[in-house]
Amino acid sequence: MQGNNEQLLQKLNEIKLENDFLRNQATRLKDLESEIIELRQREEEFKKSEEQFRLMNLHANIGIACYTPEGIIIFYNSLAAKYMNGTPEDFEGKSIFDVFPEKEAEIYLSRIKRSAASDEPVHYEDMIDLPSGRKYFLSTFSRIFDSDDNLLGIHIISYDITDRKEVEDKLKESEEKFKLLFDYAPDAYFLTDLKGTFIDGNIAAEKMLGQEKTELIGKNYLKLNLLSTKQLPRAAKLLIKNSLGQGTGPDEFELNRKDGSKVTVEIITYPIKISDHSQVLGLARDITERKKAKERLLEANKKLRLHFELTPMAVIEWDLDFKVTQWNTSAEKIFGYKHREAIGKHASFIVPESAHQHVDQLWQGLMKKRGGERSINENTCKDGKTILCDCYNTPSSDEQGRVRG
Repeated sequence: MQGNNEQLLQKLNEIKLENDFLRNQATRLKDLESEIIELRQREEEFKKSEEQFRLMNLHANIGIACYTPEGIIIFYNSLAAKYMNGTPEDFEGKSIFDVFPEKEAEIYLSRIKRSAASDEPVHYEDMIDLPSGRKYFLSTFSRIFDSDDNLLGIHIISYDITDRKEVEDKLKESEEKFKLLFDYAPDAYFLTDLKGTFIDGNIAAEKMLGQEKTELIGKNYLKLNLLSTKQLPRAAKLLIKNSLGQGTGPDEFELNRKDGSKVTVEIITYPIKISDHSQVLGLARDITERKKAKERLLEANKKLRLHFELTPMAVIEWDLDFKVTQWNTSAEKIFGYKHREAIGKHASFIVPESAHQHVDQLWQGLMKKRGGERSINENTCKDGKTILCDCYNTPSSDEQGRVRG
């Protein structure tokens, strides 16, 4: 009886152990099933993410390509294929030499190989003649690896910068034109900051001052020996106006040249902005000869005036209406009328009525340049006395030859 009980207990213990094992197995199977479900979910999410990434690359609004290190095309997205007048499927598996001319293909393959050996992305800017037309691109070459860190290929992202480059080229062309106009302008042009420090100058400015612009750039013209001490306050006031956004001039200055000689200039300035920096554009015109000519003219006019006033002969100027415009001292003495009394009066005030017809004929001849340059007339003085005058008459003409008086 006792033996049977021991056998029963042993059997029950074995059944218990077997049940424990089965329960453990069931738990493990359940855990494994959960792991499999989770793995499947992750795989689906990965596939979904991979598909989203593929679609994102495929339809991105930038050109994307992928090559093997040997230059075989793995992938072109839609835009990259469009640039080549095709679809992504048209290029998969093709060599870079199949889609580009040999010279360009060799350049791009060398870049791919260089990128394959580089730990950092490599950037290039190019002008490329594509089947779809000439384009400018900014491209980034970078390596891509699999999960085991094996190199899969070179990923290339290309940004179309054609519009930007065209704007840059136009800006560069505009700057070059401005530079040519600036450098070769017949007058002296210069640029300074708002404190008077030279930034640039043209060829005419160098000739005007007798020194290279490199000797002046970076230096303040208020501290150089270009201006006399007397002129400095006036020049400083003009700079203040420029700083307030006001143009100045024309203002006359006398500049000291490098060789010690002097040059008289007329300066006009304009406040401008270049690359958001406030500057002053100045124009200086050499008026030395013009000023000398003006001084000579003034001197000649002064001498002529002295001659006009001091000559013993009466000198009278008439306008087209035969009225007095000039009346010298001798005319005052001969006819008795003061300057203020004679100016504006018609010639009849010194011509007696009996001589009117004769004088009128002389006047018409002078107006038509048909004689009348010499005449002997009777004239009436202020005191009523009649005198006989020997007259020398000269018509005054403008540049077109028209008589003005």
